[in-house]
Amino acid sequence: MPHEIERKFIVVNQQWKQMADAKATEDIVQGYVRSPDSTVRVRISTNVASGKKEAFLTLKTKRNISYDTAIDRREWEYSIPVEHAQDMLDHLCDSKIKKRRYHLMHEGKEWTIDDFTKPKYHGLKLAEIELESPREHFELPPFVTLKSEVTRDNRFTSGYMSGCNADDLSFLKKEIAKATAAPHR
Repeated sequence: MPHEIERKFIVVNQQWKQMADAKATEDIVQGYVRSPDSTVRVRISTNVASGKKEAFLTLKTKRNISYDTAIDRREWEYSIPVEHAQDMLDHLCDSKIKKRRYHLMHEGKEWTIDDFTKPKYHGLKLAEIELESPREHFELPPFVTLKSEVTRDNRFTSGYMSGCNADDLSFLKKEIAKATAAPHR
């Protein structure tokens, strides 16, 4: 069965910019169908360089924290017609989020950076790595630290943030300041 095993970090500096693959940069709009024990996500992704659009329907089980760090859960993702995804976003998803996603490689592993550009997100940028196993070793890139890890904090999921207003997200400013003020390595 498909699994998603990931770790997530607040980006603490701009060093990722020189590492990002401009051809793979995406603008993403995604929405959520609310469910208490699972995540149902509808996503439309537009490649910034080519303008090509793709759409996906993703189902995820409840998040499990494994080995005190990584998130481990089942995930199923299906390609769907863009028109269907737009209709779902318009009629089924009461909460949506927009972000720009950058892809980059560090020490043989792919990282993504999600840049939440709307003012209500206080300039939040999240780095994520998907792993083969919860105990897989990886090297931290220079734009994150262990102190900036937010894997276990549900408030840093797109699903949570999409349903929040600016007042609900006031914690972001404090958490970003704390992560970026930490000594880097």
